[in-house]
Amino acid sequence: MQWTGLNELREKYLSFFESKGHLRLDSFPLVPKNDPSLLLINSGMAPMKKWFLAQEEPPRHRVTTCQKCIRTPDIERVGITARHGTFFEMLGNFSFQDYFKDEVIPWAWEFLTSDEWMAIPKDRLHISVYEEDDEAYDIWTKKVGIAPDHMVRLGKEDNFWEHGSGPCGPCSEIYFDRGPEYGCGKPTCGVGCDCDRYMEIWNLVFSQFDADGKGHYERLARPNIDTGMGLERLACVMQNVGNLFEVDTVQSVLHHVEHIAGKTYKQDPKTDISIRVITDHIRSCTFMVSDGILPSNEGRGYVLRRLLRRAARHGRMLGIDHPFLVDLVETVIQSSESAYPELREHDAYIKKVIGTEEANFARTIDAGMNILNNMIDRLEKAHQKLLSGMDAFKLNDTFGFPLDLTKEIAAEQGITIDYGQVYSGQGDETILNQIGAQVVADGVDVIIPVATTAAQLMTVAAEGTGIPVVYAAVSDPEQADLLDLDYVTGMSDALNTQFILDMMLAQDPEVQTVGLLYSLSEPNSTKPIADAKAYLDAKGIEYVEQTANTNDEVVAAASALIADGVDAVFTPTDNVIMAAELAIYEDLAKAGIPHYTGADSFVRNGAYATCGVNYTGLGAKTADLAYSAITDGMDAMEDYYLMDGGIITVNTDTAAAMSLDYSCFDSMGTVVEVTTTKD
Repeated sequence: MQWTGLNELREKYLSFFESKGHLRLDSFPLVPKNDPSLLLINSGMAPMKKWFLAQEEPPRHRVTTCQKCIRTPDIERVGITARHGTFFEMLGNFSFQDYFKDEVIPWAWEFLTSDEWMAIPKDRLHISVYEEDDEAYDIWTKKVGIAPDHMVRLGKEDNFWEHGSGPCGPCSEIYFDRGPEYGCGKPTCGVGCDCDRYMEIWNLVFSQFDADGKGHYERLARPNIDTGMGLERLACVMQNVGNLFEVDTVQSVLHHVEHIAGKTYKQDPKTDISIRVITDHIRSCTFMVSDGILPSNEGRGYVLRRLLRRAARHGRMLGIDHPFLVDLVETVIQSSESAYPELREHDAYIKKVIGTEEANFARTIDAGMNILNNMIDRLEKAHQKLLSGMDAFKLNDTFGFPLDLTKEIAAEQGITIDYGQVYSGQGDETILNQIGAQVVADGVDVIIPVATTAAQLMTVAAEGTGIPVVYAAVSDPEQADLLDLDYVTGMSDALNTQFILDMMLAQDPEVQTVGLLYSLSEPNSTKPIADAKAYLDAKGIEYVEQTANTNDEVVAAASALIADGVDAVFTPTDNVIMAAELAIYEDLAKAGIPHYTGADSFVRNGAYATCGVNYTGLGAKTADLAYSAITDGMDAMEDYYLMDGGIITVNTDTAAAMSLDYSCFDSMGTVVEVTTTKD
């Protein structure tokens, strides 16, 4: 076994499976295509579900890839341990109704142990199989020759692979024995132990079923093979290092962090946490921005924003008093561009996005940190360990200081947040459920949640209470089970398409051709585009369609509309299109073509939209709607428009929400206090 760099390991793996008749494919983007079940690509097989299900014909029935992946459930653990990370690369070889266990098991053993490839000592490898999979056990022991004392049978929790809906099945895992120095010392220590001695490096999934995500498994007519080996884990073995932060390509980023901070890794445990956080997060952010994701307050954009701000905050903890993340981007690109040349192609764009977000956060973090530290000091002096949820929310609402960051900083001091006092959520269903219970308990007059998850949970909370619910920004109320409820009403899409296009004609009655730019993979686009076509047809206005699914395609589509000479462009609230909003806006602005949209992020860049040009009027309409819900019952409401937030009885300084006109409530003597509820 010889020391091998991560980039060389990637190439060796892909070359090995090319020699077995596999087609090498580039990594798919991190943004899933036509898969609403995933926020970000988190495994090697995730982009290939339709090939596994035989719903589409693959380019070849044997494929091998190295897939860039993001996993975020353990963001708060990243840095605290050296085992957690958000970005990783997954090596994989795949069979779509071609070979099965008899072929893949011997190939895996050959790659890991033969002198031509990895040459890992055979006695340091151990194998697990699903407890009911006698076929795999026999192949390992009888065909490959693994000794029974290096085999273990495990249950479904360990050796049956599934990730939500889609292809799944029993699996066989290959473990590397790192030696007793990594073990727990217990006589029972072995594969499956919680200690660090036996490290899983490769998972061979025998994909025999299609899961619906609800516990039902349908046997596939022709089984598949889906294998996954973490490239960084393989590098740990081949480089004889303790964890991913010591792997050569990752370590180059870590050393750069050390240089900027003037700190040395492994000298101070607290400093080490911050160094690891920054090292991991800047890798994720660089790849995410390269694939067209932009910082925002929802979805994958919120994941990016959270990672960037967490990295920036840990930079402050290391004593870095100036913007520094852009400098690290170059090191990330240099370490990975041989396999991902798009990083170099997009380097200026990546640095601009990350630099802008870091600069924006720098303007809020100091003031927020000072206030939060004062809050924590008061609690410590009073010997209390519970921070008011209202205080945490006001910190977010007034200074833009993220709730998740407040939670993390408070936890470092042994303090928890009382979310029962907060009437706002950031996509956390547990928090939103608590909010619903508290709002109802406080006897509010009306609840106006924004976005689907909040609307569903608030509807459940208000059931049987007599409190009306007026939702906004729900793309499909029928699918969300919000229809046919006598106490619930609202608008059926992120913004009212007719209102946007009415405004377009009010500003330019001579419009003859409108460009419609949207993504076929974004379900939120379906209804507003259909509404736009119906509206334009009724007005006798021609339209030209352009669709796109990647950042580059969006830019090209906008250029095509400009070349077509359209008079205006309409885009729905479409995450794919929004990912390229800066480029689109700049190109359309230079061409003198007005842009009408339902996406507030575009509005901040100067595009025309209901929440931009005619915001006050919309606020009055929304308030009228809520007033009707209280005084006249649900049947009186007809016009449903979106405001930038939700109405509930909580004090806040949110500029957008406070700009709404609530004068219609004056006659009732009702004091309206508002906040935003975003999911």
